[in-house]
Amino acid sequence: MRENTAAAAGPSTTFTVDNTAPTVSIGSPSASLTKSGPVTYTITYGGADTISLVAGNVTLNKTNTANGSVAVSGTGTSTRTVTISSITGDGTLGISLAANTAQDTAGNQAAAAGPSTTFTVDNTAPTVSIGSPSASLTSTGPITYTITYGGADNISLVAGNVTLNKTNTANGSVAVSGTGTSTRTVTISSITGDGTLGISLAANTAQDNAGNQAAAAGPSTTFTVENAPSIARISDLWPLANGPAYALTDKTVTGVVGSAFWMEETDRSAAIEVTWTGTMADRGPQCGRDGHARFIERPARARREHGDGQGRCYRGQASGRDREKRGRQGRQRQHSEHHRCKGLYNIAMLVRIAGTAGDSNTADPNNKYFYLDDGSGLVDSGNPGIKVLCGSVTPPSSGNVIVTGLVGVVGGKPVIVIRDSDDIRSL
Repeated sequence: MRENTAAAAGPSTTFTVDNTAPTVSIGSPSASLTKSGPVTYTITYGGADTISLVAGNVTLNKTNTANGSVAVSGTGTSTRTVTISSITGDGTLGISLAANTAQDTAGNQAAAAGPSTTFTVDNTAPTVSIGSPSASLTSTGPITYTITYGGADNISLVAGNVTLNKTNTANGSVAVSGTGTSTRTVTISSITGDGTLGISLAANTAQDNAGNQAAAAGPSTTFTVENAPSIARISDLWPLANGPAYALTDKTVTGVVGSAFWMEETDRSAAIEVTWTGTMADRGPQCGRDGHARFIERPARARREHGDGQGRCYRGQASGRDREKRGRQGRQRQHSEHHRCKGLYNIAMLVRIAGTAGDSNTADPNNKYFYLDDGSGLVDSGNPGIKVLCGSVTPPSSGNVIVTGLVGVVGGKPVIVIRDSDDIRSL
């Protein structure tokens, strides 16, 4: 019997063995510097049959205060886009990807990727500061200010960005010069008038590469513009026209009340009351210890306007009898001494009067007053004596007192204005 043998078979159909995972790479950021974004990264896959990347698979790598929001977009099996938006703070940002964000049909998973190249987040604006004026006092200028910037990549400051801060009649022309990214010079020239000048800068006069803008700056320190003619003595004002400004220096400041102060000649031959909106003069706290006019920025200036108590300034000149008395006293004393006097002879002078108090009125808590009968026969609205304006100081209702104060005029009548409660002393 013959035996049959099976023939060989094959080769069979093959199957694929795949243990190679899909590849994944993170591209460079779309910008290396930003203020608020958005900034994107392109994620490239190789050998993937499915991509499952979502925002939760993305780690935002942060330094300092930089932060942002992450989103993922795209379709297909080759790329996705990671977008970082709503960026804030300062520092750097980058991304890393978790493992298993893509798969092939064999079940191989993409590995983790990153960290990526970072980009810089800059939300710090350039700084700007205004230096001191090149001089504190001038008549015509020019005066310069140095403007210093920090962290700027471009400076765009021009004259139109500069506001000239003016008081009274002072004025001038503004120009800007300089190059580079650190300083500019503001020059004020063709200066006229009297008062003070300074500058302020508008916002956005410098920028950095991230788009941050410099803030506004100022107001600066001011300087004084002085073009008023200097007057040696108060009495020299009397023949001059009303209205113009005149400079008075080295006068004794005898009182400061509200928005006015009073000055006398050191020999007490004349006095003036000045309404003032600037830095007030100082005076000593006790009678006989009043100092000379002292101003931080400029000497005292008064407009020669006198009249019924509504004007800005009042003039006064002592009577011949009082000047003679002071002449005798002046030979005995080297400092200014307050003298006793009566009536209308000493408008704006600091005086001391003794008499009997009466007819006090406290209806207005800020404008209290009483009448002082000094025996001179002066009568005001039926009240014997001179009216003493006390402000918020409670006036005496009776008794003998000595009042030290400044002579003024209200409604054509003389008044005494006290400086503080120490100006009224009981006898």
